[in-house]
Amino acid sequence: MLIKMENDLFRILELQHVTPGNLRGFVRVKMRNIRNNSLNDNLMNRSPEESIQAVMGHEMGHYVLNHVYKGIFYFGVVLTVGFAFLRWGFERLTARWGERWGVRDVGDPAGLPVLAVLLSVFFFVLTPLNNTYIRTSEAEADIFGLNASRQPDGFAEVALQLSEYRKLSPGPVEEWIFFDHPSGRNRIRMAMRWKAEQAQRGVP
Repeated sequence: MLIKMENDLFRILELQHVTPGNLRGFVRVKMRNIRNNSLNDNLMNRSPEESIQAVMGHEMGHYVLNHVYKGIFYFGVVLTVGFAFLRWGFERLTARWGERWGVRDVGDPAGLPVLAVLLSVFFFVLTPLNNTYIRTSEAEADIFGLNASRQPDGFAEVALQLSEYRKLSPGPVEEWIFFDHPSGRNRIRMAMRWKAEQAQRGVP
């Protein structure tokens, strides 16, 4: 599909409906310019160099702090516990209601809905824990990015831009349960606190 924007034609590469932590849905679109074959990124086009430096510092932080490997280990443990829960829950549910449901054992295709419900319950209960783990990693990368780029104002501006589709100031419980990134309010507060601490030390 093609669309015309700012006198240029763009091909839609990806179209995805997203519901972030604030539960307000939006559509994320990846487009390629037909004329020069470049990808479209309006957020970057609207960002000053200081903000881009802050974001690059943040992404470098994920690499330097080994968040990829830590995440693989963490979610490996989560999946291991999840499979143990599936076995435990499936055995108990089918022992009690298996005959009524027509489920003989774990190899019976009729047991797939039971496994799906158990897995959904497991990840639903773990949502605050998983989000807290990711949110903590993101906060660590934020600090690294500030120390690397030394652009607190640019970092705060990015947080404001992201508030266009992510709630800027959620309540503490709302953020704990639904947000897998620090809220914009907390990110701006952290950047300004970092800026104030640097000024107190006389560091430019």
